[in-house]
Amino acid sequence: MKRFIMSMVLVLVMVSAIFAQVANIQSGGQLKVMGVKEAVSTNSYIEPNEGMRFIAFDVIIDNIKGKDDVKLNIFLGTFEIRDLEGFLYEPELLYGNMIASPKMDMNATIEKGDLMRGWVSVAIPKNTPIDGLRIRLKASKGQSDWITIKK
Repeated sequence: MKRFIMSMVLVLVMVSAIFAQVANIQSGGQLKVMGVKEAVSTNSYIEPNEGMRFIAFDVIIDNIKGKDDVKLNIFLGTFEIRDLEGFLYEPELLYGNMIASPKMDMNATIEKGDLMRGWVSVAIPKNTPIDGLRIRLKASKGQSDWITIKK
């Protein structure tokens, strides 16, 4: 029984780690995308525009081994998302917890030695596949490489 439980724990750890995709941040930390999902607003006043849908990214900004703080700035477009055709989509301020929560604090400072996790939501065209979307952190202090979503 003990072996069975240990092997089940190992399988669960392996399955949950399969999706995690990582990109380096210039200051030494890492951007990690733990998952991506199609999302539905919990507020009838917050809906995507005609022909669009909401997508939410489960993101970790891991600055545990960083050399400097990572400073997010809500007004500078903290995250960029691009599709296979190069179109740019940026998270809207209004989406916040209405789409997926807990949301990423887009105006936070992640000190060196710390990390922060949250959901980043964006509207993309309905016919745009999730597979192949690219995301990167574009903080006022600490930009990451691109992560290409592969499901």
